[in-house]
Amino acid sequence: MIKHYQTLPIQTERLILKKGTIDDFIAVHEYDLTKLRDIDGEFEYKKMNPEVIKTWFQLDIEQVQANNESAHIFDWIIYLKKDMTQAIPIGDMIADRENIENIGDIENENKEIEIAFNLHPDYWGNGYMPEAINAVLDYLFELGYDNIKSGYSDGNVKSKRVLEKTGFEHYKIEKNAWQKNGKPIDDYKVVINRPVLKPVGADGNPPEVTGRLPSSPTKNTEFQDTSNKNKWINGGINKHE
Repeated sequence: MIKHYQTLPIQTERLILKKGTIDDFIAVHEYDLTKLRDIDGEFEYKKMNPEVIKTWFQLDIEQVQANNESAHIFDWIIYLKKDMTQAIPIGDMIADRENIENIGDIENENKEIEIAFNLHPDYWGNGYMPEAINAVLDYLFELGYDNIKSGYSDGNVKSKRVLEKTGFEHYKIEKNAWQKNGKPIDDYKVVINRPVLKPVGADGNPPEVTGRLPSSPTKNTEFQDTSNKNKWINGGINKHE
């Protein structure tokens, strides 16, 4: 059983992940990130129209939050800590497409969910996204998920490298998953499993951990916000960047 479906704040050494404002989403999606994935050779810094981003949030804040939680969706804005009171929105991450498969009884459920992420290009190359993903993996495994999935399209080398760095392994290729300019594009699916703690052996040796090792401890504590952006909403779109 999953403990809850709340998008609670997560803090790492350099980052804070929490619900964001519309202005934060506009800052993260300053550019059309779908054109920066290097798929089929396309790589273009094209500005997004802020009014288009605002259309992603047609409902009021409380209703969007309630809808996402009811749909079992977690959605964070990723902030870079500037000092003890300020943080800059640099990316976002979503966990959705939950699948809970009953394999006998409720004690033997296989629980999985999928993550997708974006990072503003000004902040590429600093290890921020692997740091954020590791924190979210710890969060989701702690909630009770057994498998975390993700993916990327052929040509999107940046996402491929980020997922490999955080321990994801390939399990499936979807041939001709979609088309770009009439050309079929393959999608690659990856997964990471919950760490398994083996029991203590007869020799009394400590248990052995297999699978993913947890990252540095994270704190689910609120980061102080002294700006006027006090209203937080769930939102975002499911893109791999």
